[in-house]
Amino acid sequence: MNKNVEISRDITNGVFGNTNSKFLKRDKWSPNEIKLFLNLIFRLQENKSLNVELTPGDLYPNLSNSNRFDYLNKILNGIKSKSFFMKIDDDKYRNYSLFSYLEYNNAREDIIVQFNKDLQEQLFNMRSFSKIDLDELMKLDSYFAIRARLLLSAFNHRKDFILDIERFKILFQIPETYKNSHIEKKVFEFIKKECPEVKEINFKKSGRKATHVIFKYDFKLLKAKAAKSEDAYRLPDGILIAIEKAKRNRFILEAWNPKVDAWIIKKVDSEGEEVVKKILRIAYKGLLTPIKSNLVAYLNKILENLEAEEEKKPAPPKPPQVAEKPVEGPPEEKVEVVETPELLKKAEELYLKDTNTKAFNPVHRKIFNSMKVQYLLKASLEK
Repeated sequence: MNKNVEISRDITNGVFGNTNSKFLKRDKWSPNEIKLFLNLIFRLQENKSLNVELTPGDLYPNLSNSNRFDYLNKILNGIKSKSFFMKIDDDKYRNYSLFSYLEYNNAREDIIVQFNKDLQEQLFNMRSFSKIDLDELMKLDSYFAIRARLLLSAFNHRKDFILDIERFKILFQIPETYKNSHIEKKVFEFIKKECPEVKEINFKKSGRKATHVIFKYDFKLLKAKAAKSEDAYRLPDGILIAIEKAKRNRFILEAWNPKVDAWIIKKVDSEGEEVVKKILRIAYKGLLTPIKSNLVAYLNKILENLEAEEEKKPAPPKPPQVAEKPVEGPPEEKVEVVETPELLKKAEELYLKDTNTKAFNPVHRKIFNSMKVQYLLKASLEK
Protein backbone atom coordinates (compact mmCIF):
# COMPACT_ATOMS: atom_id res chain seq x y z
CA MET A 1 0.00 0.00 0.00
CA ASN A 2 1.42 3.35 -1.01
CA LYS A 3 1.62 5.67 2.00
CA ASN A 4 2.70 8.73 0.05
CA VAL A 5 -0.50 9.52 -1.78
CA GLU A 6 -2.50 12.72 -2.02
CA ILE A 7 0.46 14.88 -1.07
CA SER A 8 -0.98 18.10 0.29
CA ARG A 9 0.92 21.29 -0.53
CA ASP A 10 -1.41 23.14 1.81
CA ILE A 11 0.11 23.08 5.27
CA THR A 12 -3.24 23.90 6.88
CA ASN A 13 -4.89 20.77 5.50
CA GLY A 14 -1.78 18.60 5.71
CA VAL A 15 -1.28 19.08 9.43
CA PHE A 16 -4.07 20.93 11.15
CA GLY A 17 -7.08 20.45 8.90
CA ASN A 18 -8.29 16.87 9.36
CA THR A 19 -12.06 16.70 9.35
CA ASN A 20 -12.20 14.16 12.19
CA SER A 21 -13.18 16.36 15.12
CA LYS A 22 -12.23 13.87 17.87
CA PHE A 23 -8.63 13.90 16.62
CA LEU A 24 -8.63 17.67 16.46
CA LYS A 25 -9.91 17.88 20.01
CA ARG A 26 -7.18 15.55 21.23
CA ASP A 27 -4.41 17.14 19.14
CA LYS A 28 -5.13 20.82 19.56
CA TRP A 29 -2.09 22.91 18.62
CA SER A 30 -1.02 25.89 20.70
CA PRO A 31 0.17 29.07 18.93
CA ASN A 32 3.79 28.41 20.00
CA GLU A 33 3.64 24.83 18.71
CA ILE A 34 2.33 25.96 15.32
CA LYS A 35 4.99 28.68 15.00
CA LEU A 36 7.84 26.33 15.92
CA PHE A 37 6.51 23.66 13.56
CA LEU A 38 6.39 26.13 10.66
CA ASN A 39 9.94 27.18 11.51
CA LEU A 40 11.01 23.52 11.44
CA ILE A 41 9.36 22.95 8.05
CA PHE A 42 11.12 26.04 6.66
CA ARG A 43 14.51 24.76 7.84
CA LEU A 44 13.83 21.19 6.70
CA GLN A 45 13.00 22.29 3.15
CA GLU A 46 15.90 24.78 3.02
CA ASN A 47 18.43 22.11 4.05
CA LYS A 48 16.70 19.21 2.24
CA SER A 49 17.28 17.06 5.32
CA LEU A 50 15.01 15.32 7.83
CA ASN A 51 17.44 16.36 10.60
CA VAL A 52 16.98 19.92 11.85
CA GLU A 53 19.24 21.51 14.46
CA LEU A 54 17.70 24.06 16.81
CA THR A 55 19.53 26.46 19.10
CA PRO A 56 17.32 27.87 21.88
CA GLY A 57 19.29 31.12 22.00
CA ASP A 58 18.51 31.85 18.33
CA LEU A 59 14.80 31.09 18.67
CA TYR A 60 14.16 32.75 22.03
CA PRO A 61 16.79 35.48 22.55
CA ASN A 62 14.60 37.34 25.05
CA LEU A 63 14.58 34.45 27.54
CA SER A 64 17.36 33.81 30.04
CA ASN A 65 19.88 31.05 29.30
CA SER A 66 18.47 28.81 32.01
CA ASN A 67 14.92 29.02 30.64
CA ARG A 68 15.51 28.78 26.87
CA PHE A 69 16.37 25.09 26.73
CA ASP A 70 13.45 24.02 28.96
CA TYR A 71 11.03 26.26 27.05
CA LEU A 72 12.04 24.84 23.65
CA ASN A 73 12.02 21.30 25.01
CA LYS A 74 8.46 21.74 26.31
CA ILE A 75 7.18 23.00 22.95
CA LEU A 76 8.99 20.23 21.02
CA ASN A 77 7.51 17.53 23.24
CA GLY A 78 4.10 19.10 22.74
CA ILE A 79 4.55 18.78 18.96
CA LYS A 80 5.93 15.25 19.36
CA SER A 81 2.74 14.19 21.14
CA LYS A 82 0.66 15.32 18.14
CA SER A 83 -0.24 13.13 15.17
CA PHE A 84 0.31 13.78 11.49
CA PHE A 85 -2.79 12.71 9.56
CA MET A 86 -2.16 11.26 6.12
CA LYS A 87 -4.76 10.00 3.68
CA ILE A 88 -3.85 6.69 2.04
CA ASP A 89 -5.17 4.50 -0.79
CA ASP A 90 -8.17 3.13 1.07
CA ASP A 91 -9.40 6.72 1.59
CA LYS A 92 -8.86 6.55 5.35
CA TYR A 93 -6.77 8.80 7.54
CA ARG A 94 -3.81 7.26 9.34
CA ASN A 95 -1.87 9.07 12.04
CA TYR A 96 1.93 9.09 12.29
CA SER A 97 4.26 10.62 14.83
CA LEU A 98 6.01 13.66 13.38
CA PHE A 99 9.39 13.04 15.00
CA SER A 100 11.53 9.91 15.11
CA TYR A 101 13.58 11.25 17.98
CA LEU A 102 14.89 14.36 19.73
CA GLU A 103 18.63 14.40 20.46
CA TYR A 104 19.88 16.72 23.17
CA ASN A 105 23.38 18.15 23.23
CA ASN A 106 23.74 19.81 26.61
CA ALA A 107 27.36 20.78 25.99
CA ARG A 108 26.46 22.82 22.91
CA GLU A 109 22.96 23.60 24.19
CA ASP A 110 21.20 22.61 21.01
CA ILE A 111 18.58 20.06 20.02
CA ILE A 112 18.54 17.92 16.87
CA VAL A 113 15.07 17.04 15.62
CA GLN A 114 14.70 14.07 13.27
CA PHE A 115 11.41 13.87 11.38
CA ASN A 116 9.70 10.57 10.65
CA LYS A 117 11.14 8.99 7.46
CA ASP A 118 7.67 7.64 6.55
CA LEU A 119 6.58 11.25 6.05
CA GLN A 120 9.59 12.36 3.99
CA GLU A 121 7.71 12.91 0.73
CA GLN A 122 4.85 14.64 2.52
CA LEU A 123 7.18 16.98 4.40
CA PHE A 124 9.41 17.87 1.45
CA ASN A 125 6.36 18.60 -0.72
CA MET A 126 4.42 20.41 1.96
CA ARG A 127 3.77 24.04 1.20
CA SER A 128 6.22 26.27 3.06
CA PHE A 129 6.68 30.02 3.47
CA SER A 130 9.21 32.62 2.48
CA LYS A 131 11.41 34.02 5.26
CA ILE A 132 9.39 37.26 5.28
CA ASP A 133 6.04 35.45 5.54
CA LEU A 134 7.45 33.24 8.29
CA ASP A 135 8.72 36.26 10.23
CA GLU A 136 5.25 37.80 10.10
CA LEU A 137 3.68 34.56 11.34
CA MET A 138 6.12 34.48 14.25
CA LYS A 139 4.82 37.87 15.45
CA LEU A 140 1.24 36.63 15.87
CA ASP A 141 0.04 35.66 19.36
CA SER A 142 -3.54 34.52 18.81
CA TYR A 143 -4.22 30.97 17.64
CA PHE A 144 -7.13 32.26 15.54
CA ALA A 145 -4.95 34.92 13.85
CA ILE A 146 -2.35 32.28 12.98
CA ARG A 147 -5.03 30.03 11.47
CA ALA A 148 -6.41 32.96 9.44
CA ARG A 149 -2.93 33.80 8.12
CA LEU A 150 -2.33 30.14 7.21
CA LEU A 151 -5.60 30.03 5.28
CA LEU A 152 -4.76 33.30 3.56
CA SER A 153 -1.37 31.92 2.52
CA ALA A 154 -2.79 28.58 1.39
CA PHE A 155 -5.26 29.93 -1.13
CA ASN A 156 -4.91 32.37 -4.02
CA HIS A 157 -7.31 35.10 -2.97
CA ARG A 158 -8.56 37.13 -5.89
CA LYS A 159 -11.92 37.54 -4.28
CA ASP A 160 -13.48 37.29 -0.84
CA PHE A 161 -13.10 33.90 0.81
CA ILE A 162 -16.19 32.02 1.98
CA LEU A 163 -15.94 29.09 4.38
CA ASP A 164 -18.72 26.71 5.38
CA ILE A 165 -19.61 27.26 9.05
CA GLU A 166 -18.92 23.65 10.04
CA ARG A 167 -15.59 23.63 8.22
CA PHE A 168 -14.73 26.96 9.85
CA LYS A 169 -15.38 25.56 13.34
CA ILE A 170 -13.19 22.52 12.63
CA LEU A 171 -10.29 24.46 11.11
CA PHE A 172 -10.31 27.10 13.86
CA GLN A 173 -11.06 24.56 16.62
CA ILE A 174 -14.00 26.57 17.92
CA PRO A 175 -15.19 25.21 21.30
CA GLU A 176 -18.63 23.58 21.14
CA THR A 177 -19.87 25.92 23.88
CA TYR A 178 -19.23 29.02 21.73
CA LYS A 179 -22.31 30.75 20.35
CA ASN A 180 -22.18 33.10 17.36
CA SER A 181 -21.84 36.11 19.66
CA HIS A 182 -18.80 34.47 21.32
CA ILE A 183 -17.25 33.77 17.92
CA GLU A 184 -17.71 37.40 16.86
CA LYS A 185 -16.05 38.77 20.02
CA LYS A 186 -13.39 36.14 20.72
CA VAL A 187 -12.48 34.96 17.22
CA PHE A 188 -13.34 37.60 14.63
CA GLU A 189 -11.97 40.47 16.73
CA PHE A 190 -8.64 38.70 17.36
CA ILE A 191 -8.24 38.00 13.65
CA LYS A 192 -8.96 41.59 12.58
CA LYS A 193 -6.67 42.97 15.29
CA GLU A 194 -3.61 40.88 14.34
CA CYS A 195 -4.23 40.44 10.59
CA PRO A 196 -4.76 43.89 9.03
CA GLU A 197 -5.11 42.30 5.58
CA VAL A 198 -8.45 40.83 6.77
CA LYS A 199 -10.58 43.93 6.33
CA GLU A 200 -13.81 42.34 7.47
CA ILE A 201 -15.05 38.96 8.70
CA ASN A 202 -18.74 38.21 9.16
CA PHE A 203 -21.35 35.48 9.17
CA LYS A 204 -23.40 34.78 6.06
CA LYS A 205 -26.89 33.84 7.16
CA SER A 206 -29.83 31.98 5.73
CA GLY A 207 -32.71 33.47 7.66
CA ARG A 208 -31.49 33.61 11.26
CA LYS A 209 -29.07 30.68 10.91
CA ALA A 210 -25.36 31.30 10.17
CA THR A 211 -24.32 29.06 7.26
CA HIS A 212 -20.94 30.48 6.22
CA VAL A 213 -18.12 32.77 7.33
CA ILE A 214 -16.99 35.44 4.84
CA PHE A 215 -13.43 36.83 4.87
CA LYS A 216 -13.12 40.19 3.07
CA TYR A 217 -9.53 41.16 2.26
CA ASP A 218 -7.68 44.43 1.78
CA PHE A 219 -6.27 43.65 -1.66
CA LYS A 220 -4.02 46.75 -1.78
CA LEU A 221 -2.30 45.61 1.40
CA LEU A 222 -1.97 42.06 0.07
CA LYS A 223 -0.38 43.38 -3.12
CA ALA A 224 2.07 45.53 -1.14
CA LYS A 225 3.06 42.53 1.02
CA ALA A 226 3.60 40.38 -2.06
CA ALA A 227 5.87 43.07 -3.53
CA LYS A 228 7.80 43.26 -0.25
CA SER A 229 8.34 39.50 -0.30
CA GLU A 230 9.54 39.69 -3.92
CA ASP A 231 11.93 42.55 -3.07
CA ALA A 232 13.70 40.32 -0.55
CA TYR A 233 15.62 38.79 -3.44
CA ARG A 234 15.63 41.78 -5.79
CA LEU A 235 18.99 42.90 -7.13
CA PRO A 236 20.23 46.51 -7.53
CA ASP A 237 18.94 48.22 -10.68
CA GLY A 238 22.25 48.19 -12.58
CA ILE A 239 22.73 44.50 -11.84
CA LEU A 240 19.17 43.71 -12.86
CA ILE A 241 19.66 45.36 -16.28
CA ALA A 242 22.79 43.28 -16.87
CA ILE A 243 20.92 40.12 -15.90
CA GLU A 244 17.98 40.90 -18.18
CA LYS A 245 20.41 41.36 -21.05
CA ALA A 246 22.05 38.05 -20.17
CA LYS A 247 18.67 36.32 -20.18
CA ARG A 248 17.96 37.63 -23.67
CA ASN A 249 21.37 36.59 -24.97
CA ARG A 250 21.14 33.21 -23.21
CA PHE A 251 24.76 33.52 -22.17
CA ILE A 252 26.01 35.48 -19.24
CA LEU A 253 29.41 36.63 -20.52
CA GLU A 254 27.84 39.08 -22.95
CA ALA A 255 26.27 41.01 -20.07
CA TRP A 256 28.71 40.46 -17.22
CA ASN A 257 30.85 43.35 -15.98
CA PRO A 258 33.07 44.32 -13.02
CA LYS A 259 30.12 45.97 -11.27
CA VAL A 260 28.31 42.64 -11.12
CA ASP A 261 31.46 40.90 -9.90
CA ALA A 262 32.02 43.49 -7.14
CA TRP A 263 28.39 43.19 -6.04
CA ILE A 264 28.65 39.38 -5.79
CA ILE A 265 31.89 39.48 -3.79
CA LYS A 266 30.41 42.04 -1.38
CA LYS A 267 27.23 39.98 -1.01
CA VAL A 268 29.18 36.78 -0.36
CA ASP A 269 31.18 38.50 2.39
CA SER A 270 28.13 40.03 4.07
CA GLU A 271 25.43 37.37 3.65
CA GLY A 272 27.17 34.14 2.68
CA GLU A 273 27.50 32.03 -0.43
CA GLU A 274 24.14 30.22 -0.15
CA VAL A 275 22.14 33.48 -0.04
CA VAL A 276 23.89 34.73 -3.17
CA LYS A 277 23.31 31.43 -4.96
CA LYS A 278 19.61 31.65 -4.11
CA ILE A 279 19.38 35.20 -5.43
CA LEU A 280 21.19 34.26 -8.63
CA ARG A 281 19.03 31.19 -9.19
CA ILE A 282 15.96 33.43 -9.09
CA ALA A 283 17.57 36.14 -11.22
CA TYR A 284 18.93 33.79 -13.88
CA LYS A 285 15.86 31.62 -14.15
CA GLY A 286 15.69 30.36 -17.73
CA LEU A 287 19.40 30.36 -18.52
CA LEU A 288 20.59 27.15 -20.12
CA THR A 289 23.94 26.91 -18.34
CA PRO A 290 24.38 26.49 -14.57
CA ILE A 291 25.29 29.56 -12.56
CA LYS A 292 28.56 28.16 -11.28
CA SER A 293 29.76 27.31 -14.78
CA ASN A 294 28.94 30.83 -15.93
CA LEU A 295 30.93 32.35 -13.08
CA VAL A 296 33.90 30.13 -13.89
CA ALA A 297 33.63 31.07 -17.54
CA TYR A 298 33.59 34.74 -16.56
CA LEU A 299 36.73 34.35 -14.45
CA ASN A 300 38.43 32.54 -17.33
CA LYS A 301 37.48 35.43 -19.61
CA ILE A 302 39.21 37.86 -17.23
CA LEU A 303 42.36 35.72 -17.33
CA GLU A 304 42.27 35.60 -21.14
CA ASN A 305 41.98 39.40 -21.30
CA LEU A 306 44.93 39.79 -18.94
CA GLU A 307 46.99 37.43 -21.08
CA ALA A 308 46.05 39.35 -24.24
CA GLU A 309 47.10 42.64 -22.63
CA GLU A 310 50.45 41.15 -21.61
CA GLU A 311 51.05 39.97 -25.19
CA LYS A 312 50.29 43.45 -26.61
CA LYS A 313 52.91 45.15 -24.42
CA PRO A 314 56.16 45.89 -26.33
CA ALA A 315 59.08 43.79 -25.26
CA PRO A 316 61.70 45.69 -23.20
CA PRO A 317 64.95 46.52 -25.05
CA LYS A 318 67.62 43.89 -24.68
CA PRO A 319 70.75 44.98 -22.75
CA PRO A 320 74.06 44.86 -24.68
CA GLN A 321 75.59 41.45 -24.55
CA VAL A 322 78.92 41.13 -22.71
CA ALA A 323 81.06 38.13 -23.34
CA GLU A 324 81.50 36.12 -20.17
CA LYS A 325 83.65 33.16 -19.42
CA PRO A 326 81.64 30.00 -19.11
CA VAL A 327 81.40 28.76 -15.53
CA GLU A 328 81.74 25.07 -15.15
CA GLY A 329 79.15 23.38 -12.95
CA PRO A 330 76.16 21.08 -12.99
CA PRO A 331 73.68 21.66 -15.79
CA GLU A 332 70.72 23.87 -14.88
CA GLU A 333 67.57 21.88 -14.15
CA LYS A 334 64.55 22.83 -16.19
CA VAL A 335 61.37 23.29 -14.17
CA GLU A 336 58.61 21.37 -15.85
CA VAL A 337 55.01 21.66 -14.66
CA VAL A 338 53.16 18.36 -14.60
CA GLU A 339 49.45 18.62 -13.85
CA THR A 340 48.70 16.55 -10.72
CA PRO A 341 45.96 16.85 -8.08
CA GLU A 342 48.51 18.27 -5.61
CA LEU A 343 49.69 20.95 -8.04
CA LEU A 344 46.12 21.81 -9.02
CA LYS A 345 45.31 22.35 -5.36
CA LYS A 346 48.39 24.56 -5.01
CA ALA A 347 47.38 26.50 -8.11
CA GLU A 348 43.91 27.04 -6.68
CA GLU A 349 45.40 28.43 -3.45
CA LEU A 350 47.68 30.77 -5.41
CA TYR A 351 44.81 31.86 -7.63
CA LEU A 352 42.59 32.73 -4.67
CA LYS A 353 45.47 34.53 -2.94
CA ASP A 354 46.35 36.48 -6.08
CA THR A 355 42.80 37.58 -6.86
CA ASN A 356 42.10 38.33 -3.18
CA THR A 357 38.58 36.86 -3.37
CA LYS A 358 36.93 33.59 -2.50
CA ALA A 359 33.71 34.23 -4.38
CA PHE A 360 32.22 30.78 -5.03
CA ASN A 361 35.73 29.18 -4.88
CA PRO A 362 35.59 28.26 -8.63
CA VAL A 363 37.73 25.17 -9.23
CA HIS A 364 37.80 24.65 -12.97
CA ARG A 365 40.37 23.04 -15.27
CA LYS A 366 40.45 26.03 -17.62
CA ILE A 367 41.71 28.23 -14.80
CA PHE A 368 44.71 25.98 -14.21
CA ASN A 369 45.56 25.96 -17.93
CA SER A 370 45.79 29.75 -18.03
CA MET A 371 49.17 31.42 -18.43
CA LYS A 372 48.72 33.49 -15.28
CA VAL A 373 48.23 30.56 -12.92
CA GLN A 374 50.95 28.50 -14.60
CA TYR A 375 53.35 31.41 -14.06
CA LEU A 376 52.42 31.63 -10.37
CA LEU A 377 52.79 27.89 -9.99
CA LYS A 378 56.24 27.91 -11.58
CA ALA A 379 57.33 30.80 -9.38
CA SER A 380 56.30 28.90 -6.26
CA LEU A 381 58.18 25.78 -7.36
CA GLU A 382 61.36 27.70 -8.13
CA LYS A 383 61.54 29.21 -4.62
